Amino acid sequence: MEIEELLKSLQNLRLQQKSAVTLEKTEPHYVLDLASQSGGGDCLLAATSSNHTIRLFSRERLVQTSVLKGHEDVVSAIHFFNTDPNILLSSSHDKTVRCWDIRANTEKEVQCFQGEGLSHCSVLSCDINANDKLIAGGTEKMKDDVFLLFWDKRKGKLLGCYSESHDDDITQVTFHPHLENFMASGSTDGLLSVFDIAQTSEDDALLSTFNTEATVAKAGWCGKEDKYVYCVTHMDTLHMWDAMEGDSIHQITDIKEQLQDVEYFVDCIPTSAAGEIPLLVTGSHSGNMHIIDLTDSSNVRIVTSLTSGHSATVRCLNWDKKTCTLVTGAEDSLLCLWSPDATTASDLNARQSKMKAKKIKASRQSAPYGSKAR
Repeated sequence: MEIEELLKSLQNLRLQQKSAVTLEKTEPHYVLDLASQSGGGDCLLAATSSNHTIRLFSRERLVQTSVLKGHEDVVSAIHFFNTDPNILLSSSHDKTVRCWDIRANTEKEVQCFQGEGLSHCSVLSCDINANDKLIAGGTEKMKDDVFLLFWDKRKGKLLGCYSESHDDDITQVTFHPHLENFMASGSTDGLLSVFDIAQTSEDDALLSTFNTEATVAKAGWCGKEDKYVYCVTHMDTLHMWDAMEGDSIHQITDIKEQLQDVEYFVDCIPTSAAGEIPLLVTGSHSGNMHIIDLTDSSNVRIVTSLTSGHSATVRCLNWDKKTCTLVTGAEDSLLCLWSPDATTASDLNARQSKMKAKKIKASRQSAPYGSKAR
């Protein structure tokens, strides 16, 4: 998609659906990460929540279909497989990485991976490579040790680890979307590292190390043929490099000075055009969001604002470039679907009110005498 078309679609984004990951009133369950199946159509969306579960939804309608239970601590990352979208990968602070077959028993994973003798640390990040054969996970730092762990998906066993490229929690692991041997990792040590894991040693595998001078929050691939790697930091800065050549392509560190209603960065919407900078999604703690064009770093501009959806800090997003739709998850326990459609937020609220009224009317008609509980 050309950047002009993308910007037009983003400018037309409107709130289409809302869905809660929990209805409990005592304490909201934060939505921490999102992932969706490839293939288009009404695919499934996975959402992690702070109660250690993974919930599956119809992405098009945000209707919950099932819940995956098994992790015993916070689920840190989720990814659907590339060649088999019925398999979901998850990592957790319970020190495991698990594979789930969403067609089968949702109460039990089909594979569970651990650090075995190498690591007994929480797994903070994970990903699966392009051909779905290799799983990688990044751990927290325990004492003086922090690891990038690698497992053979088919054999279900630990292959080895990298232990020298980072010296603090590894918050991000992301394989190249098409090149199965290339991977990037980001850490709270401020470094973003790029590897060619086909090499026989960690020293030979490490292609580039980039210093963000802040802790890495999000990382991904963008640009033509995904040749660039980007990261967003916890200090609300954005950096972009040529992953193979090691050149700095873009960085921005002063958005809060240029735009008043930016309190934090959520993540980026990658672009696929040559030389194009990812679009940045920012938020306020009241739940409002802005999508920002960073092409001119000295004069950034808001492409569109997304309001009336969330009421708390937005934690994660999932962008579908085929449908030009965006799903966001927040600390208010809500998922919001934004679509380039004529329906406005007020239309949606009116439609939901009518649906609620219909349900109440139907309930009264079916129990006209206040029948007793069955």
